[in-house]
Amino acid sequence: MTDEINKTFEQLWEEAEKLTTSKYHNASHEKLIKELTAAITKYQKINELGTSDFVSSLKTVIVGELLFILSAITHKDNINIYPTLQAQILLNGV
Repeated sequence: MTDEINKTFEQLWEEAEKLTTSKYHNASHEKLIKELTAAITKYQKINELGTSDFVSSLKTVIVGELLFILSAITHKDNINIYPTLQAQILLNGV
């Protein structure tokens, strides 16, 4: 269990990418984008429920789903997320 807790974000992302290989095997970009859009729509609907611990826990699940789908996209297109996110931080930083 300690090893699970000490994983870096990059290790966790790479694990997700490997798992998406079986779940989204040969999935088109269109299918992945539809799944991403569906998850965003779920998040929007949950957000309309207000604020509570239950709503917060639902949002957490949906954000995990969004990240998992994004990992399928980054794996499919061989995108290294570290420099990609780092560039956005630099572009949007103050």
